[in-house]
Amino acid sequence: MNSDLQRLIQQIDEEYAAAQRGLNGLSVTARHDFIQAHNRKADMYYKELVRAVGEEKAISILYERQELAFKDEPPERGEE
Repeated sequence: MNSDLQRLIQQIDEEYAAAQRGLNGLSVTARHDFIQAHNRKADMYYKELVRAVGEEKAISILYERQELAFKDEPPERGEE
C-alpha cells in the first residue's frame, strides 16, 4: 500500500476514533455537533480515497475502518 493511501486511511481512523470518543462525556447537542464535524472530515478523506482506489475499494476500506473504530462502542442508554 502506498504512503498516500496509508495516510488517508490513518486520517479516517483518527476521525472515527475522535467521533467515538465524543460519544462519552458530552451533552447530547455537543456530542452530535462533535461527531458530525468528525464525520464530515472522514467524508472528505473518503472522497480522496475514491480518487485513489476507486469507489468499490474505498467503500470496502471505509466499512472496515468503521467496524474497527466502533466495535467496542458501549450500548446506548436504555439498551443495557
